[in-house]
Amino acid sequence: MSKVKRNRIKVIGCIIVAVVIVCVGNWLYKGRRVHFADDKMRQVICLELGKDKNSHDVTYRDLETIEELEIGPVGEFETIIDVAKCKNLKTLRVNRSIGRGKTCFELYEITETGKRYYPPLSKKKMERMQKDLEKILKSARKIEVFGFSNINDTFDIPDIDFLKYGKNIKDIDISYSNIKDYSVLENCSKLESVDLWHSNIESADTLLKLKNVKKFWLTGTPLAENEEEISKLQKAFPDAWIITE
Repeated sequence: MSKVKRNRIKVIGCIIVAVVIVCVGNWLYKGRRVHFADDKMRQVICLELGKDKNSHDVTYRDLETIEELEIGPVGEFETIIDVAKCKNLKTLRVNRSIGRGKTCFELYEITETGKRYYPPLSKKKMERMQKDLEKILKSARKIEVFGFSNINDTFDIPDIDFLKYGKNIKDIDISYSNIKDYSVLENCSKLESVDLWHSNIESADTLLKLKNVKKFWLTGTPLAENEEEISKLQKAFPDAWIITE
């Protein structure tokens, strides 16, 4: 056997060994137990995985199986950064009402009238949640559906700049928001559905810069009451479904 052939075999052998080491290391890494930054989020994720809410036996491999999360009132959490560990997440809804049929319904406080209680957020906590959402969208890059609600003025964030990291988002759902500037949506080039119901958007200019949108839900917005602005939108998207009532 020639020296060149022997060297080639050695190189191939080294590559195979390296690949095996990487695969085994990755398998062991994903089998580690997750340390959660927020215990309430641990409970939400445990229930989503079909585990007992008091379980501490959650691995990174378990988190890879989660494709959808509906997070109730954000005031219930100190941080939502644990969501960033769910790398295969496709749908994320924040500060939304959790229905009685949902697995984590029991975790959230109900008022005497039977309505969901939304704890108020301090300015500091609001800023933390915005930073968390930025990190989540940077990490969980498969998210296609994203939404949040400012119901009862409990998640009144000043801007949505974190959405510039939502490159794969196809469906945006923002309700009761006081935000006026939606120019960041230009970064979400795959957007097909934009729901801004009961939000404070006034002009169609930002939306006109989008390309592939098939549905706009604008009920309860100042924009919906402006026939001239809606006309611009209809002209730019003649085949889109534009809901204003």
